[in-house]
Amino acid sequence: MSFDVFLNFNGDCRAALSFYSEVFQTGEPVGLMTYGQNPYGCAEADKERILYASLPIFGHNIMFSDCPSGEPYAKGSNIALTLGTDNADEIRRIFAALSEGGEVHMPLDKTFFSELYGMVKDRFDITWQFSLTSFQPTATAFSTLARERYSVRSFSSKPIEGEKLAAILEAGRIAPTACNYQPQRIKIFTEEDFAKLDRCSPCRFGAPTVLLVCYDSSISAKRSTIDGKEIGEIDASIVTTHLMFAAAEQGLGSCWVAHFDPARLTELFALPENIVPIALLPIGYAAQDAKPAAMHTNKNKLEDILI
Repeated sequence: MSFDVFLNFNGDCRAALSFYSEVFQTGEPVGLMTYGQNPYGCAEADKERILYASLPIFGHNIMFSDCPSGEPYAKGSNIALTLGTDNADEIRRIFAALSEGGEVHMPLDKTFFSELYGMVKDRFDITWQFSLTSFQPTATAFSTLARERYSVRSFSSKPIEGEKLAAILEAGRIAPTACNYQPQRIKIFTEEDFAKLDRCSPCRFGAPTVLLVCYDSSISAKRSTIDGKEIGEIDASIVTTHLMFAAAEQGLGSCWVAHFDPARLTELFALPENIVPIALLPIGYAAQDAKPAAMHTNKNKLEDILI
């Protein structure tokens, strides 16, 4: 079970993140996502508001969010204690106990980011949030991720929780790029895009979310003094690798897809000419019948790859 603190703001979450990150010297916020980046849509007025971000403060995960515009908000009462566990019965028990003499703000129910989520203010005016977490990320050694991860080619229809998608995208944001020019551009495809996307590639494998990794050729590095080689494709490949392993760390499957028609994709989704598609990355929960391909474990010996 995780026990965290959630701080809510009324449109000034970004300023609060900047202030607290400087005070506690935490570095950049982790997993920052605006309401506008949420693949499930939002009100026009909320697009620039912060849906989720966190700061690691003295070993604790402090979470930040703006409330949607128009919701009641009172300064000083914007702190909630957040419990995350994979035990739904325990969530229901504690939620019911805290509700006695208190006020239920959000009944326990399924949301886009959690299979079971609810919010209650107890009899002492303390606000509590509960979230069912099917997977609790742990400090997994990279070597374990690298050995156990495989390309998933059969996905469940279960949607990806918002905080997991945010963590994956954050891994792509902080990935290294040549000269730190950061030309990576990522487009999120969800169900409303699949009719067009499936015309560009047969390799979605039923995933509920697909990431398109591109680079911006107008700012990417070039090996200009030697042969003019475009480095953006290498940058995008590094980013895709980060996304792939971040998905694995979140308990999700992925499959690096190069089999797509970039010209058709560019046309159907009206990509600017300087945005160059490199990889599709279907991500989601693996279906029950998912398994590694037959060739997955056939790895060369170390002496075979050294030259």
